[in-house]
Amino acid sequence: MVLSFKEWFDTKSDAAKEFILNRCKDWIDTSTPDYYKTQKTDLDIKDITSNDSEWFGRSCFAMYILSKNKKTKLSDYAEYYRNHEYRSVDFHSLRFLPVDMRKKIMSRIRYSEDKAIEFNEWLFCIEDYSKLGEYVQALDFDRDGANDTLMDILGKEAAIEYAKLHQKIMTLEMMPNNSRSIIFDTLFYGENGWSEDQKKSLMRDWARAIHWQCGRYDKEGKIKSMQKALYHVGMVRKEDLRYIYEIISSLPELGQQLYDLKKPASELTGNESSEMKYRYPMWLRKLFIIMACCARENISTANIQKLQKEGASLLKLYNFDFDKYFDAYLLQSPNF
Repeated sequence: MVLSFKEWFDTKSDAAKEFILNRCKDWIDTSTPDYYKTQKTDLDIKDITSNDSEWFGRSCFAMYILSKNKKTKLSDYAEYYRNHEYRSVDFHSLRFLPVDMRKKIMSRIRYSEDKAIEFNEWLFCIEDYSKLGEYVQALDFDRDGANDTLMDILGKEAAIEYAKLHQKIMTLEMMPNNSRSIIFDTLFYGENGWSEDQKKSLMRDWARAIHWQCGRYDKEGKIKSMQKALYHVGMVRKEDLRYIYEIISSLPELGQQLYDLKKPASELTGNESSEMKYRYPMWLRKLFIIMACCARENISTANIQKLQKEGASLLKLYNFDFDKYFDAYLLQSPNF
């Protein structure tokens, strides 16, 4: 028995519903019987003038004319979009057609291009929502970002398998705060998860996100984002802290800022030693400094004093290659 979109959507968690609604508002309307936006039968002046692009107005006008012509075939609609498409098929203009026709047109155009399609269009094209996992290879989720709600949408196995091939969807912004991610932990720490190159690539993506989302002067925002990255990457196994270098190598100022970071007054009792007032233990604070030194390929006089016991001279010996230094010295140190 075919599972309709409404039947499938109603079984989803609140988080999954919100996730879907945010990305598919072009065609979803939960106030209608089938949760699809209703068919338009008359052309309104707003259809022509109220959109951002002149192309959308022309598209609505063309769809209205085609829909009134009894001789119009499915191939005629598809041909129009292929010849006049701006960026994507416009859901607003598709509303002049019944839902089943909208789906057929979108599927014919998108799936015939032999490339993955974005979540918004991908979910719309599905005919039987009980078989969602069978269509996952056609999905392009990279632009949307994902969290564990993806398991509720695709099913756990399909979600993990998809994320294994497309690590970019696990954006730092979408990672949970103060709780673990099943998808991320399975692939980052599991035996059959992401490769070393994928892990490093993901950390570089997170570094770019911290830089662009927080801006040049938002020091507090960058530190908060960095703490989030540390929570997911560096607090399970010490050896995985090597991947944090992929972030600090792009944003070396964070090394010193994390070294200096202290706990807020609300977390202090007044009986702490000087070192206990810092957010991170001394060995980790020094590791942040080491990362920053490797990123800058130099060691200031102040940092030489801080890193005496950590073999600061070895940084020069290893030519500031953090991976070599990490493997040769830190992982062999009983105090690490």
